[in-house]
Amino acid sequence: MSIATQWKGLLDRRDVLILDTETTGVGNRSEVLDIALINTRGRMVYSAPVLPQGRIPASASAVHGLTRARLRAMGAKPWAEHHAAVERCLAGGSVLLAYNLDFDLRLLGQTAERHGFGDVHLPTATKVRCLMLDYAEWRGVPHPWRKGEWQWHKLTEAAAYEGVGGVQSHRALDDAKLTLAVMRAVGAKGGGVLGSLGWGR
Repeated sequence: MSIATQWKGLLDRRDVLILDTETTGVGNRSEVLDIALINTRGRMVYSAPVLPQGRIPASASAVHGLTRARLRAMGAKPWAEHHAAVERCLAGGSVLLAYNLDFDLRLLGQTAERHGFGDVHLPTATKVRCLMLDYAEWRGVPHPWRKGEWQWHKLTEAAAYEGVGGVQSHRALDDAKLTLAVMRAVGAKGGGVLGSLGWGR
C-alpha cells in the first residue's frame, strides 16, 4: 500500500492526532515551550505556550521568536500546569503522528522529567508514526551517504514540493496545520513509492 493511500486513510478522523512542538533547543536538557495537537479533521485539540525552567538560547528564539518575556506576555504557564491535560488529549487518540516524531516525543519526555513527572505517557494501544520518515519514502530520494536510506526533507521543503501554500511559522499550531496540509496533498495523489514502514508501538 502506498504512503499516499496510507495517509489518505488517516485523514478526516477525530482519533488521529498530529503533534508539533517548539523547544529551547535540541539537546538532552532542552524543553518544550510551545505545543499543539490537532486531529486530521483540522480541529485544534490542545495548543499552549509553555514557560520553561531553563534558559531560552538566542539561537532558538531566532527560529521561533519566543523569548521568556514574550512567553510571559502570552500567559505561558510551566509544564506542570499542562502535563495532565496533554496526557488526557493524547489518550483521546488512537494514532499519534508528527513530522519528526522521535524528536517531539523525546522533548516531551525530557520536559516532563524535568518537572518531576518522569515522562509523558501514551496509552499502550496508541499507534505512532513519523510523517517525516513516511514522506522521505514517498519522495524516494536516495540518501547521499547512508546507503539504503531515503533523504529526509524539511517540512517547508515538503510543503513547497507538494504545492501547499503557507509558510512554516515555527509556532506549534501553525506547523501542525502545515503538516496536515502536506498530508492532504500527498493523500490526494495516490500511487508513489510503496510504503513499508508499518506502525510504531
